[in-house]
Amino acid sequence: MSRRGTKRPRFSVGGQPVFENEDSSNHSGHASI
Repeated sequence: MSRRGTKRPRFSVGGQPVFENEDSSNHSGHASI
């Protein structure tokens, strides 16, 4: 659906936009990657 990017919102948690990046760990605490 979405192209692979450095800071692309990936819907992997219940349908919430999860950013795959280093900030993701600090930004999304409720999200488990």
